[in-house]
Amino acid sequence: LRAYCAILFLRPKMQIFVRSVKVKTKLIKKSLSKTLVDTYKPHGVDKPQKIVFGFTQETDNYGIMMYYRNRLIRSYVRVGYQIKPNSMGAGVIGIIECNYLTPTHNKQDFDYNKHYRSTMFALGQKLNDYWNEKCGDQEVPPQTVSELVPISCGYSVRI
Repeated sequence: LRAYCAILFLRPKMQIFVRSVKVKTKLIKKSLSKTLVDTYKPHGVDKPQKIVFGFTQETDNYGIMMYYRNRLIRSYVRVGYQIKPNSMGAGVIGIIECNYLTPTHNKQDFDYNKHYRSTMFALGQKLNDYWNEKCGDQEVPPQTVSELVPISCGYSVRI
């Protein structure tokens, strides 16, 4: 709950207390490295939307953070390379404020309509472009057990 409250607002303007202890808010945009600011012009909206991409230090949590009027609606939505079962796109976080989309009544998701689908498609394309620009087509090896495991007789066996 504390971690969720720390990233709940894009620009925090109030203090949040959980069990009488103040939650230290985290500005995600400032914690990213190799940031790139891109824009997306949705249909029917006059002003282009700003998207910020960057790498995070956490290896487990990555994806797109979608805010609506400064409040987090969807967190760590995986798009583009991040959907595939490889490690391309791992560690990349994107932040967008989608005031043109309609959230559901409980503010936990967006209405699934053509604007939402086109936004997700465009975010996937932009994330892929960011990955190709920063890392090329190389796949970052996942942090797992090494492929070679030494055994007592001095030989190595592939797993």
